[in-house]
Amino acid sequence: MSERSSSAPRRRNSTCCTKFPPKGKKPLTHQDEEGGGQRVRFGRQRSVVFPPTRWHPKKTDATLPDMSLKREYVYGYNGSCRNSLHFVSETEIAYPVACLVVILDVFSNKQRFFEGHTNDVQCLAWNERHQLCISGQMDEKGTAGPKACIWSPARPSSFCNLPHPRDARSVSAAAISPDGHVAVTFTTDDARSFYLWRGPFGRAVAKEATLTHIFSGSSGRQSTLGVFMFEAACSSSTMTFTTVGVGHFKHWVINFPQNSPITVSQKKGVYGKNPARNPLDWAWRKDDGSAWLVADNGQLYMVMNHSASKPLACVEQLPGGRWIAGAVDGTIYVGSGDSMKVEEEIPFAELQGSQAQAFSSTATARFNAITVRRHLAVFGCSNHALFLVDYTRLELLRVLQVSHTTEAWALDFHPTLAILATASARGGVRFWNVADRKAAVGKVLRSEFPAWSLAFQPTDGSLLAVGMDKGLLEVMHFPSLQPTFRERLSRSAERVSSLRFSPCGRYLAAGSWDQEVYLLHIDSESRVTLHRILSGNSSSIVSVMFSEDSRYVMSNSKDCQILHWTTKDGTLQRSQSVFRDTRWQAPWTSVLGWPVVGIWSDPKYDASDINSACQAYAPHHDLLAFGDDYGCVKLLRYPSPFLNPRIEVFTGHASFVTAVRFSPSNVLVTLGGDDHSICQWSLQPRGFEEDLTPTLRHPWAELEGSEAPQDRFAFLGRSEEATPREDPDPEPRRSRVFQDINQVQIGEEEKRATGPTGKRFYHHQQSQGVRNALQWD
Repeated sequence: MSERSSSAPRRRNSTCCTKFPPKGKKPLTHQDEEGGGQRVRFGRQRSVVFPPTRWHPKKTDATLPDMSLKREYVYGYNGSCRNSLHFVSETEIAYPVACLVVILDVFSNKQRFFEGHTNDVQCLAWNERHQLCISGQMDEKGTAGPKACIWSPARPSSFCNLPHPRDARSVSAAAISPDGHVAVTFTTDDARSFYLWRGPFGRAVAKEATLTHIFSGSSGRQSTLGVFMFEAACSSSTMTFTTVGVGHFKHWVINFPQNSPITVSQKKGVYGKNPARNPLDWAWRKDDGSAWLVADNGQLYMVMNHSASKPLACVEQLPGGRWIAGAVDGTIYVGSGDSMKVEEEIPFAELQGSQAQAFSSTATARFNAITVRRHLAVFGCSNHALFLVDYTRLELLRVLQVSHTTEAWALDFHPTLAILATASARGGVRFWNVADRKAAVGKVLRSEFPAWSLAFQPTDGSLLAVGMDKGLLEVMHFPSLQPTFRERLSRSAERVSSLRFSPCGRYLAAGSWDQEVYLLHIDSESRVTLHRILSGNSSSIVSVMFSEDSRYVMSNSKDCQILHWTTKDGTLQRSQSVFRDTRWQAPWTSVLGWPVVGIWSDPKYDASDINSACQAYAPHHDLLAFGDDYGCVKLLRYPSPFLNPRIEVFTGHASFVTAVRFSPSNVLVTLGGDDHSICQWSLQPRGFEEDLTPTLRHPWAELEGSEAPQDRFAFLGRSEEATPREDPDPEPRRSRVFQDINQVQIGEEEKRATGPTGKRFYHHQQSQGVRNALQWD
C-alpha cells in the first residue's frame, strides 16, 4: 500500500468553505492558490480571494457588533389586505404591511410595531370593547403552518399565539367576539376551514400563551375575506357574525351550550335585483340586523334578514344612521341610511388640500378600505396608499402612506440631502423625505421601461442615473430631472442591473445582464458619453464598484466571478492578487470579495440569495448590513473574512430584501422587493433601550423670505401650515424652479449623544435643502 493510502483519512475537499469551517471564529488561513489566494464559497459557488498583505485579525473582529439596528419607520401599506384598516384610539390607526402591523399616529406621524408574525400578514381585526387585535399570516417556510396572533396595541410586544395546521396555507380572515372570549379564524386550504378558539384572551396575551382550537369545520368552497361581528346578537353562549368572500356573503350563528357540543349554522345571503359576484365590505347599520354591503359590481346594497336589495368598494357607518363609502375611482360618497340616498359625492381630486392635487397628478386613489373616528376617515387603496380625510370639511389632511405597486429593486441616498430615491419594475421612481419620514407626494418619475438600478453622483448629487429594462440608461440633472443622457447600451436589450459613480464623479459604471460593464465619462459640463465597454464576464452583472482613486472598476457576476479593469483604457486585469491592497470606494457595496466572505456563512444560501450589501459610513465604517432572499436584514462587523462570524438578524420584510443602503449620516434603509415596504433603521448602542434619535430642527424655516421657489410641493420640506396655497407669480418660478445646489447650506453638522458606557455614537439625518429639492412644475 502506498504511503498516501496508508495515511489518516482526509477530507474530500480541503478548501476553506462554510461546509468545513475552522474551529472558533477564525479568519481564513488556508492558502492554496499562487500568490496567497484563498479558496472560498459564495453560496454554493467557489471563488478565490486575496487578503491584504498587512491585515491581522483582532479578537473582536468576528464577534457581534457594538451597535445594533432599531426600526424607526416603515413606509408603505399593503392594500391587498381587505377589511384590515382600523382606528385603535382617537389618533392611532393599525394596518398591515409585510410581516408587521403598524400602529401609526395620524397627527404626529410616529409609529409603533407589532412584530409577532413570521410571514406576510393577511388580515387584521379589532375588538373595540376589549382593546384587542387579531391578525393572521401566511404559512411559514418549512414545516410550520400559518398562525394568528391576538395582541393589544397598548403593549404590542406581548401576544397570544393561535397556531394552525400545516395544510391551512394562510389565515385569510379573523375576528374576536364582543365579550373577548371566543375568536374565529378562516383559512385558505382546500376545505376553506374555519377554527374556533376560546379565551379569555386578555389574560392569554399577558401570559403570552399558545392556545389550541376547540372546534373546526369547512366553510364552503370559496375563500372568506372578512368577518363582521353582530354585537347586538352576541352573548356568552352565542356568537353571531357575517362573512364576505369570493362569490358569497353568509350569516353565521354559533352556539356554545354548557353541556352539549358546539353547533354551527350558516345561511348564504341572496340578492334581489343586480346580484353581485364578489362582496367586498360590510357595515352593520342598526341593532335590527340591517347592514350595508358593497360588492365588486359597484353597487351598494341594504341587507335585511340576510337578503341584499353606486360604483363602491368600501363602506362604514357614521353617526345618525348615515354612511360613508369609497369608490374604486377615488370618489367619496356620503348618504342617509333609510332612503339609501346619496347626499354628497366628492371626487378625490376636488378635496381641499394641496396633497389631493399632488397625488392625483401621478395616480388614482382606488379606495378599498375605510375606518372612521369622529370627523376623521382614513381610506386605504388597492394601489397601496393611505389617506387621512376630514369628511365634514371635505379636506384631505394628509397622505399617510404611498408604496410601489410592483416589485422594487433599486434605491440610493442623495449624498448631502435627506432624500431617498427608489425605483420599481413598473417603471416609477419615487422620492422620500427621510428627515420628516414621509413620501414626496406627487413627485414620481415615470419611465417607459421597468427600472432596476439607480445612483446619485456622490460629489454633490447633481446627477441621477437610472438603469432600465431593454438596456436603457438615462442620466438626468437633479433635482430638475432634465435628461442629459439617454441611450440604449445593451445591443441584446438586457436590463441595466447595477450602477455606480466613481468617487471623483467623472465616471459611471453600468453593469448589465448581457455580461458587459459600460463605462461612461462625465465632463465638467455634465455631458455624458460612452467611454469603454468592459468585457470578460461569463454571467450577468450584479454589482459594480470603483477604486478609491477612480483608476479601476470591479464587477461581480452571478457566477461569483470578480473582475477588474482600468478606467483609463478599459484593459482587463488578469491578476486579482495585485488588487489585494487596493483601497475601494466607500461604502463597500459588492456582495463578493475578501471583506464580505462572512455574509455567506449561512449554509442554506446559494449564490443568488444575497442581493445587496452596504458598509456604514464613519465613524461606524466597521459595520456592514446586507439583506437576503429570506426577508432578513443582517448586521455584522466589517471587514468579515470569516467562515462563521457572529451576525445579528432583523426581520420584518415578507419578501426578499432587494436593496440595502446607508446614508452618509448612517440611516439604513432596506427595500422589500414585493411586500410594498421600505424600512428605515438607526444605529443604536447594543442594549441601550432609550430612543436616541434626535429631534430634527428644520433649517428651511430660516428661508421664509429668501428667493427659494414656492409651489405645490413645498410642503414636502417643511410644515404644511407654512405652505402657500397659491403661487402669486408663477412665471418667475418657472425660470428658476431650483436653486443652485451649491447655494443650499448643506454643512455636515454632526449630532452626537453619549450612551451609558461613555462612548460616543452618532445618529443624524441630514435634512437641509430638502425643501429646495423636492419640488418641480
